[in-house]
Amino acid sequence: MALLRGKDVPEGSLRLSEEEAIQYQLKLINGWEPKSDVWPFHFGFGILGAGSALSAMYINSHFRSRLRLHTYGRISTYLPIVILPSMLSALFHHVNVSMDILIQKTPCPLCVQMRASAIQVGFSAVYPTLLAPLAGFMMASHYNTYRLPHLTEDPKAVFGVWKKMVKPLGSTLYSIAIAQALIAMWVTYCEAKSYYRVQEVLNMDSEFIENS
Repeated sequence: MALLRGKDVPEGSLRLSEEEAIQYQLKLINGWEPKSDVWPFHFGFGILGAGSALSAMYINSHFRSRLRLHTYGRISTYLPIVILPSMLSALFHHVNVSMDILIQKTPCPLCVQMRASAIQVGFSAVYPTLLAPLAGFMMASHYNTYRLPHLTEDPKAVFGVWKKMVKPLGSTLYSIAIAQALIAMWVTYCEAKSYYRVQEVLNMDSEFIENS
């Protein structure tokens, strides 16, 4: 049974709340055969999470190298800067993009793609660029690997160090952001294409039943 949205719903149709509609669509997608028709909803999150993890790992390694941390506090910085954004990018995409596609909540496809890009870039580039140096500064101060001004006494000088370390990333950071945005847009496009494929099959089955 196809899920319809809007006022022009056939008489006698079962009306669902937004949450019920989402659960219905998720159950439909999870049980759909062949799985190749709905692969974006099964593997898209992994692609986005891996993309976030790789870019965050690169950014974190850059700051750790500049701060001469070597192996000091590796786990302490990788967990919040690499693992967390990869999980959050997949989770936020699932809630704010995939679920939107499944119930066709936003009528503007480009708006959904832009939202997906903003989420992905935020967790893949902006988040680690802001958090990695802060975590690195704390580790560097603790292990005395890099001489830093005191954060509370001279925040302007700390900001100057941050700018100095971010500057070499420059074009690489822009490239990361563009690549992550394109990946998010592509996954979103594939999800929408998959959704319409499922709807097409359901509509064909409905027409066949009606004509039988």
